[in-house]
Amino acid sequence: MVVKGSEVTPAVAGCIESLFNQIPGLKPYIRFVHGDGQIGEALVNAEPDLIFVTGSVETGKKISQTAAKNLTPVLCELGGKDPMIVLEDADIQAAGR
Repeated sequence: MVVKGSEVTPAVAGCIESLFNQIPGLKPYIRFVHGDGQIGEALVNAEPDLIFVTGSVETGKKISQTAAKNLTPVLCELGGKDPMIVLEDADIQAAGR
């Protein structure tokens, strides 16, 4: 499995990678790559067996169109909301935008 996190939230992908790396038995099976849409496009064009994407509707459409050329199955969780942590001292109005 290859995991590419969002370039908008690289710390989240790094945290997930760190957690997975703590499980030695998974290391041979999970690889993490970091980068922008060009990296994601290269992964889709590599003709994987399955693609799972969490992201915007626009990105989901692009991935689905490219994957369709090779009949690669695609599972999508679309909505375009990047993860965020809101602490007690946060500006709630700004966090809600």
